[in-house]
Amino acid sequence: MNENYQMTPEERNLGQRVHNEWLGKGNVGVAYELFAPDCEIHSGHIPPPMAHGVEAFKGFPFFWLGAFPDMQIMDDSTVIEGDRIGIRWHLNGTNSGPFLGMPPTGKSVNMEGIHIFRVSDGKVQELWMEHDLLAVLQQLGVVPS
Repeated sequence: MNENYQMTPEERNLGQRVHNEWLGKGNVGVAYELFAPDCEIHSGHIPPPMAHGVEAFKGFPFFWLGAFPDMQIMDDSTVIEGDRIGIRWHLNGTNSGPFLGMPPTGKSVNMEGIHIFRVSDGKVQELWMEHDLLAVLQQLGVVPS
């Protein structure tokens, strides 16, 4: 972590924009504004071929929006230090589209997660994504509680 990095006001807002504009609305074009071309995403929930470069992962929101078109992401708390932005968030939505090869259930889900962004030169350079996919599968009735 670069503790001496001084984020601009625009950079301080990048995490919120990722949630609202890219993940929440599926605005693929804004991905080029938010992420460095060679940005890395670190997550066990993204296939490795999609984890490197904005071209590879720009369509990732449709994985969620296709299954939960009414999905809403709410930021619960944000911490900014040095070149990092940490956001604890939750989302809710109704499963009205296919999800992980399963037909829609019509059930509502809630999920919590944490995203950590490394920012430099006005863009997200790295993103660590952790969320409770097991809870979603339990709420859909796919996995026992």
